[in-house]
Amino acid sequence: MEKIRQHYVSRFYLKPWAENDQIWCLRDRKIFSANLMKIANEKYFYELRDLSPEDMALIERFAIAQSPEHLRPLHRNFLKSFSLPWEIKKNAERIGRVDPTLLSMLDETIANMEENYQMAIENSLQPFLISMLQGSTDFYANDEKASEFLYAISVQYLRTKKIREAIIAQVHAPFRDIRRAWNVLSHITATNMGWSLFADRANFQIVLLDNLTGTPFITGDQPLINSQANPLEDVVTTGLEFFYPLCPSKAMLFSEASNHERAAQSSISAKEVHHYNVLIARNSLEQVFSNAEESLKVIQGFI
Repeated sequence: MEKIRQHYVSRFYLKPWAENDQIWCLRDRKIFSANLMKIANEKYFYELRDLSPEDMALIERFAIAQSPEHLRPLHRNFLKSFSLPWEIKKNAERIGRVDPTLLSMLDETIANMEENYQMAIENSLQPFLISMLQGSTDFYANDEKASEFLYAISVQYLRTKKIREAIIAQVHAPFRDIRRAWNVLSHITATNMGWSLFADRANFQIVLLDNLTGTPFITGDQPLINSQANPLEDVVTTGLEFFYPLCPSKAMLFSEASNHERAAQSSISAKEVHHYNVLIARNSLEQVFSNAEESLKVIQGFI
């Protein structure tokens, strides 16, 4: 069965803000309660695109060839896997032997393939989210688990509509239509990013922020953000500090250890919570979420 409404923010991730799968949402300056099935999704968001030979050559030249050498075979496998269903379908149509069952299976694969892959990565991230919600970051000391975690959060950062639309708006050449190539490019970028973070992991630390105030952390349709970047300014930042709210009362900071004075687990003030909530709201594209209607009313004027 084709998965029509495809989520670019995991429902599992959003559940801590929901009650009976209902969550408060701010969209188009309106605040309302919505079911988790009906937010942060789009019809066929991850549907594979029909890549032209020119698209594939540009992906090889400007993405794969610029990646670390040991990752290039993996990237080429992504390119081959994500282009194969369209190649089979076009070949079947070309020779005029289109079996209706085969065609239906190919259409389903084109619609669902990346969505299924994203779900697999979500599943790999879940144990780390649960661990952090319970106050533990012990997994980061294990190389294999740290590698899996850093790749998973890199994918979460790049999988959203906010990032996709930002890239499409900014990249005008050499791709004629970078939207067609984004399925592949996003995973190449996430893999490179995850590897870079893993290779430099000794210089970074995970800090868990405990929110004991009456102001809950909110989240949004871009839940993982670089708090060192200002979304209101068109300026390239070289700093990196991932902020990732985990639930209304806890959040993660992933930052350079040398630039951070906090303990591995720290309580923060209501003023700091408000600061991070403003960052989440300003980094959102269309939707901001909370477990409390009032917290969205407070943040409404800062978007």
